[in-house]
Amino acid sequence: MNAGGSSIARIFTQLSKILGFKIILVIRNEIHREELLNLGAWKVINSALSNVHENIMSFTGCIGATVSIDSVGGESGELLVKCLRQSGKYLSLGLLSGIQVNWKKVNEEYGIKTLLFSLRLWNRSISVTDWHKKFNEIIDLTTNNKLKLSTINKKYSFTYYKKAIHHAQLPALKGKILLTHTN
Repeated sequence: MNAGGSSIARIFTQLSKILGFKIILVIRNEIHREELLNLGAWKVINSALSNVHENIMSFTGCIGATVSIDSVGGESGELLVKCLRQSGKYLSLGLLSGIQVNWKKVNEEYGIKTLLFSLRLWNRSISVTDWHKKFNEIIDLTTNNKLKLSTINKKYSFTYYKKAIHHAQLPALKGKILLTHTN
């Protein structure tokens, strides 16, 4: 999974421990390594310091990963495709780079099964009962401290969005900045 320092990567890492699968995270900043390992990451690769493909092939006995989870797209996403085993699956969760992965190339050249996750589409595809069941499972995990979500650093009204953006860009920021509809 790329974007290893993100909140969603932290959630997947904790779920790997809960559900019993191994997760390899790709980061660009060493500041995240220790926390991710403590949360349950099997391996953490800093793409700024080492070759992601070589490391993943080494970790997996040269057969590649079973699933790649891409939150970035572009070159980073295509790199994850190259790290998959032949029968692997590529899941796209986001597009932080703003650049789509070449889906046709992924399907035709690499023979990889591609999946796109969108919460909005997922919500439309399941019943209200199933939706409640899934969210109750997540609430139970958080209530029982098995799954820890990012803390909220500060809330800002939409009126003060410029202050919120400035605050979110501070280098030592811990936690999330939320925009709310209230003053």
